[in-house]
Amino acid sequence: MENKPNHKTGIIFLILLFLGFIVMEGLFSYVVTPDTPSALIKLVIFIIPISLNFLGYKWAKWLLSIMLILYAVINFLAGFYEESRILYAVGIFNLYFGLIIHFSKDIKSIYRLKAVYDSKINQEGNISGLSYPSEESQPPFQYPYLIDRVKAASIDGLLSFLVFAILMLVVKDPVVGRPIALTVFVIFVLLYEPIMLTKFGATIGHQTVNIKVVSIKDHDQRISIFNGIIRIVIKAIFGWASFLTINFNSNHRAIHDFMSSSIVLKNQ
Repeated sequence: MENKPNHKTGIIFLILLFLGFIVMEGLFSYVVTPDTPSALIKLVIFIIPISLNFLGYKWAKWLLSIMLILYAVINFLAGFYEESRILYAVGIFNLYFGLIIHFSKDIKSIYRLKAVYDSKINQEGNISGLSYPSEESQPPFQYPYLIDRVKAASIDGLLSFLVFAILMLVVKDPVVGRPIALTVFVIFVLLYEPIMLTKFGATIGHQTVNIKVVSIKDHDQRISIFNGIIRIVIKAIFGWASFLTINFNSNHRAIHDFMSSSIVLKNQ
């Protein structure tokens, strides 16, 4: 008879993976940059999503896996650049870590356990003295909150960092090659989001947190490439400040949403 997934086994497995990550990070620092403060900073950056995985947050699973896979690619590139088998081994472990949290049934049971707990809380409808509305009273469109938008932007930011890291590692000529690499990176940043929104209605970050970007005039239509470019330019100019208006309007629109005639919705 097939063994049922066990969340306790999943937690133990996650702990072992985390300990293995610490060991591998020590090897990476030994080969590339024997700098204790830098290694500790990287460790703290990864500890946050790992801790949230222990608590059963499914979105943290996606964030951690993307971080680990991107970091694995950097390990492989560094291994190629340094001609080090140790760095290849570190990359393989991080890639394994990033993938196994999606495929291990025991680890998946951690997220299911939290989902069941949240479902019971919602059915009681008594948390913080608030009652939950029925499905019939739900609005036709649901708008993501600031935290969802920040998650999506952070994931896309990690993807952009990966592209930048690859370009910097591949191009070794600092005089001629680096300016060309920076130009390619700027073009990627300017076109990645507009093309993804025009073709799919969402970037990789949006898809990860289950939201989409549509036209304010017709919620069934994607935005045009022109509005997509306006959107990314406004985001580049205002930075994180562009999100300040989200909590001050009923549709949770950011400054770049207003300027590009777009709106962000939850996928239902």
